[in-house]
Amino acid sequence: MKKIIVFYLIAILAAMAPRVTAQSVKVIPTVTLSSTDTMSGVVTKTYDRTITGNYNWSVSVNWDHLSGSTDSCYCYIQESVDGTNYVTVAGATRAAFGVNDATFIWSGGTGNLPVVWAPNYMRVSCSHKNTGTGRPYVKLQLKNK
Repeated sequence: MKKIIVFYLIAILAAMAPRVTAQSVKVIPTVTLSSTDTMSGVVTKTYDRTITGNYNWSVSVNWDHLSGSTDSCYCYIQESVDGTNYVTVAGATRAAFGVNDATFIWSGGTGNLPVVWAPNYMRVSCSHKNTGTGRPYVKLQLKNK
């Protein structure tokens, strides 16, 4: 008798269990925006990407100092709704690099940065100042929100 009661309880619980359907996840590979540009002297280079859709995001800049005893490079993350007029993202920290190899990462939800990237265009602007030479490796990672 106990076995019958246990069987019916298990059957009732199984019938009441919610049905979960699998959701597909869109895999978005990391996008390299810059990998070969060297910067020396006073120069500014920009690396942009059109983004369609709303994604969680992160951008990394790996600074590779190549030569020189004086070197400085400042990178900014910028946004635009038309792909022409860019402004620095409010609350974004400036990435500052010198004579050492270094990495800086901006990511959604850090500080005042938006969790989901909503504008249509993203750009990283790097301004090199001194006589040294370096190379920025700029990478963008997008994930479904």
